[in-house]
Amino acid sequence: MKRTKITALIVSTLFILALTAPIITSTSGTLSSGILIAAYNQGTQGDNPMQSKNAAVNMTILFHSDLHSELLPWPLADYNATGTGDDPTVGGMARIATKINDIRGSAGEPVLVFEVGDFLMGTPFSFAGPIQASPELHLMSPGFLNYTAICLGNHEFDYSDHGLFLILNNTNSTLGGLANMPLILCSNLNLTNDVYNLGAFIKPNATMTVNGVKIGLFSVIGYGAIATMFFTGHYNILDPIETARQQVAYLKSDPDIDLIICLSHSGWESDVVLAQQVPGIDLILSGHDHELTPTPIIVGNTTIADALALGEYLGKLEITVNPDNNPGKGVTVRSWTPIHINDTIQEYAPVAGLIGIYRAGIDATLGDMGIPATGTVIANTTTGVPGAGYVPGGETPIGDLVADAIRWQANNVSAGDPYVDFAFVPSGVIRHGLEPASRNITLYDAVSVVPLGGVPYQGPYYGWLLTSFYLLGSDVKKAMEFALYAGGDYFMQISGLRVTYTTLGPPGSRIVSIEQDFQNGTYAPIDDSKLYRVCINLEGALLIPEIGKLYPMFAVTMRNQTGHPLPTDPSEYVPLILVTLVQGDPDTAVPEWLGLVRYLMIDQRGEVDPAYNASQNRITVWEVEPLDYFMLVGLGQLLAGQQSSSNLMFGGVAVLLLIAIVGAAVILGKRT
Repeated sequence: MKRTKITALIVSTLFILALTAPIITSTSGTLSSGILIAAYNQGTQGDNPMQSKNAAVNMTILFHSDLHSELLPWPLADYNATGTGDDPTVGGMARIATKINDIRGSAGEPVLVFEVGDFLMGTPFSFAGPIQASPELHLMSPGFLNYTAICLGNHEFDYSDHGLFLILNNTNSTLGGLANMPLILCSNLNLTNDVYNLGAFIKPNATMTVNGVKIGLFSVIGYGAIATMFFTGHYNILDPIETARQQVAYLKSDPDIDLIICLSHSGWESDVVLAQQVPGIDLILSGHDHELTPTPIIVGNTTIADALALGEYLGKLEITVNPDNNPGKGVTVRSWTPIHINDTIQEYAPVAGLIGIYRAGIDATLGDMGIPATGTVIANTTTGVPGAGYVPGGETPIGDLVADAIRWQANNVSAGDPYVDFAFVPSGVIRHGLEPASRNITLYDAVSVVPLGGVPYQGPYYGWLLTSFYLLGSDVKKAMEFALYAGGDYFMQISGLRVTYTTLGPPGSRIVSIEQDFQNGTYAPIDDSKLYRVCINLEGALLIPEIGKLYPMFAVTMRNQTGHPLPTDPSEYVPLILVTLVQGDPDTAVPEWLGLVRYLMIDQRGEVDPAYNASQNRITVWEVEPLDYFMLVGLGQLLAGQQSSSNLMFGGVAVLLLIAIVGAAVILGKRT
């Protein structure tokens, strides 16, 4: 017990000495460029006669955001395609289509329909775009649901400009030309060198006249979303606030504009700031944050609304507009109804049929890879595996499962490969848990847990591939320190490690202890000078050098088996670190989701271990109350100051040490 108390005191003193470490911040300059101008005349919508200027006009706005390719009701394992009222699933584009059609038929006023970004990436349907066409864009096109406009979010760029070009070009060819494509907006997209002609598909703004009301539309990707966009290729994203100012000024320069609507993939909190800094926007439809505003938010003359994500809600905003050529004066909100999309809604057969066609194509592609079809039940769970929602904040049961899965996969590709000590999973790539009411897990649901990514610039575009390489123990610590510092999407779910940290320490000095977990009840402290083999998805591997550039204190060196640093050019080091089913064959590289699928089917033998129903305490917070912490800080500073004195008496040292030990004992006593 005395040794434990003294150890606690030493650890606390180390924290004190670290307090002078600099806190790293990053800044970025404001980007600007000339604004490309485009006009899109939608014409008069609805059957109502044209109304004269200055007569109030009612209209209905329908919108959703962050669909993330959730075209089917979810979880798929619980879905019953026949009838209504017999399953607990939510979402599904065929149900959304029914509500859109019903409202269009009964509103008695113009109905505008929008999607506010991140409509791609999130389920196996994401794989269709680069190969065949985007079912998401097809469904929202003029020939089907005829959305008024959609905007881009950060995840539309997951495959960089090359992959986005394949998606848009393939869909354009399938639909028969630009006239049959939905209107796609992204005002702060700067195509520095538009080698793929994305400008043919994506516009910075548009105008249309609806029952005598001339509407100006533009869209922005917000700061938080931009921060996740690393693999930009031949484009960059401009400052959203400055872009919004320029767009509002441009749209107001048209003397006939009555109403300005912004589709903002920023999140409602960021949109409050946008409305404060850019007056003149009448209505902001929000996305990116996966949140629902219970009531519209009013900032000055600007109305803001947000409608959650994944097709679970269709936002319905009934407004009144005064068409007096004076945009920015605001709208009158008559009602706000977030419509819950569930099994009480009959599916619209033409949309369900089109989804079925694309699903059959995806199933054929999976079959060519030796993978079961999307609807195949590959495992069951007696307890469920909870997720943490989209916004990650710590260790989660689903994070433990995914980390164990990719570590198992990396350890089971070649008998001659060295043992993988640790696996890391950035929390942002985990989309949800596995908690079906039926307790069945389909291939579709498993893929949808970690569906994101591809190899930037070249493909294949069906998920982040797994990688494996070596880190020194000191770099393992730095990697975890960065995860604790950055948090959110960068908080690491782990396998093979046990970490205890404090939230009170400065950046780079928050870890109290970090140990290797041998998963047999034994642990050993990480050796700074030892090489450890680690596994992480390709996104994480590609970000490691970028993080080192932005935050030198967290710089990590990827190494080979002999400890030699890997090349710094991704084109050189990526082929060296891919986890492949056939050694040395990049065509057999394993995507992250396939590692999870194989783990469930092979290691778990279709029965998920009940231990995954809760977090396994791999990452824990050292519970120290602030008063206790600052008591130790004071004691440590006193000791440090006295030790530097040349005439320090031995008796004084003994007294101070005794006080420190007693203080530590009191604090530890509070923990028991």
